[in-house]
This record gives sequence, C-alpha cells and structure tokens, in this order.
Amino acid sequence: MKMPQVAAVPAESDVPEVWHPSVLIKKLTVLNDFLNNPSWEEGTPRGERSLMTFVKSGSVTAILKCERPPLKLVVSGATFDEALAALEASLSLPRCPFVTDDNPLGRAKGKKK
Repeated sequence: MKMPQVAAVPAESDVPEVWHPSVLIKKLTVLNDFLNNPSWEEGTPRGERSLMTFVKSGSVTAILKCERPPLKLVVSGATFDEALAALEASLSLPRCPFVTDDNPLGRAKGKKK
C-alpha cells in the first residue's frame, strides 16, 4: 500500500461511500451492546469503554476495557474476525473472564506526570 497523502481540501469524491459491515460484525450483538449501552443491567454507569487491537505476525490481540469498574478483557485470534468472535464469546459467558485493569488511564508504567 502506498503511503497516504493528506489533501489540503478533501474533494467530494474523496469521501468514501457508506461502509457495509461484514456478516460477523452484524452478529456481534453482545459486544455492540457492551460498547454502546452506557449502563450495566442494574443501572450503574459503565463509564468510558474502549476496544483496542494490536497486530503481530500471525495474531491479532483485542483488549476491551471499561472505566467503572476498571476492568479489561484480553483475547486473541489469527484474524480480526477471530479476535472479535472471541470477544463476543467471552462476553456471552455466564461469568465473563474480565480482570482488574491495573492501568486504567492507559499510562505507561514507571512514568509519572
């Protein structure tokens, strides 16, 4: 892929048409609910939620975080679809394997502000 160049003023034709989500993304109902619903079932707020992906050779790691309580869920797969499907499957479990987020602000350990 050629390195992209930023246009001074985007032309009308530079705006992409509506993106058509894959079949898998349409099936990620639990993940979509987690990211879009601001409250837990009992009504307490979730705070900010984020989904991050990291690509290494041969694997994709997905990290799903929420602010309240500070939790994270880490899964991986060979492709983006597999990593997203692993998130969906984990969130669908009766006891989702969340762990306490020891770095809720996303700062590198050892650095002080």
